[in-house]
Amino acid sequence: MDNSNFNKTLDELSHEVILLESATQKVSGRLQTMCRQLEAAKMKILKRRLEKRRASLAHQAGLNLIARDRSKLGISLGAAIAGMILGGARGGEKLSALSSGISSFDAAVQELGKTTWAVSLGKALTVLPKNSITAGKIWVTWKSLKSALAQLEREAFQGVALGNLDSVISRLQARKELVYLHSWVPKTTWVKVKEL
Repeated sequence: MDNSNFNKTLDELSHEVILLESATQKVSGRLQTMCRQLEAAKMKILKRRLEKRRASLAHQAGLNLIARDRSKLGISLGAAIAGMILGGARGGEKLSALSSGISSFDAAVQELGKTTWAVSLGKALTVLPKNSITAGKIWVTWKSLKSALAQLEREAFQGVALGNLDSVISRLQARKELVYLHSWVPKTTWVKVKEL
């Protein structure tokens, strides 16, 4: 192998290394973007699951209220009929009108069960109406938790690795924007009664 062939081979290898390095940087950038999106998706999924649980509890509370007070049924059915009329006028299809009516009824029932919500920051995140929280757990308002989750989502987009659910809960507990709630537990007093 003469010197010119060697130099030519070396130049070709050099060019290949530069191309590989460029491709590696592109892949690395894409991988970093995907990791950020995955971390942010954790917060979106967590928020969506908690929101679904909250909506389910509100729906159940609304149905319980309707069962106790039948006059509330009229309000809900009125919302469903209005939704069907508006849905039918908009879409012109029976299925669209029915879907709109059911959605309106469901929204009216959820509105009847509307309350202030609390979330526990224990091993498992639990959503309950604020007036139903129990002692022995860390409780925060739903509104403040949504704000903290949104902030963690922004941090994830900036490249912060959030880890597993335990790590996320630990990060949430350290957030300053959380509004903590305290459950009230009546104090039991024992009184000795004289026998007659």
